[in-house]
Amino acid sequence: MVDASFEPQAQEASTNVDHSVRHRSRSDERWRRPEPLTLAVLAIAGTTFALLQAIVVPALPTIGHALGATSGGAAWILTINLLSTAVLTPILGRAGDILGKDRVLGAVMVALAGVSEPGRRVP
Repeated sequence: MVDASFEPQAQEASTNVDHSVRHRSRSDERWRRPEPLTLAVLAIAGTTFALLQAIVVPALPTIGHALGATSGGAAWILTINLLSTAVLTPILGRAGDILGKDRVLGAVMVALAGVSEPGRRVP
């Protein structure tokens, strides 16, 4: 058996709408369009990140042979690469929140270029 006194109250409560909620407009600062340069830098950074994660896998046998490591030891190279990414991502995200995302992204890109440069010179 359904309590009849409950239904009208539920209907009454559902018709009470708070019209004082302020809706965000397109002109609101949070909704502005990203600058084209920022968007391009983020696209390049995302592509570079994906490439760096994937580029280690085909190079594992060569790296392991150059270091004299076993296949299990060479697999640790991939593990260390992924682990460092998992640790640094939230740290750099927080640094971006504090210092500014563009500054942190620029610093990471410069550091990446600096670290990658010696590898380009290896025969």
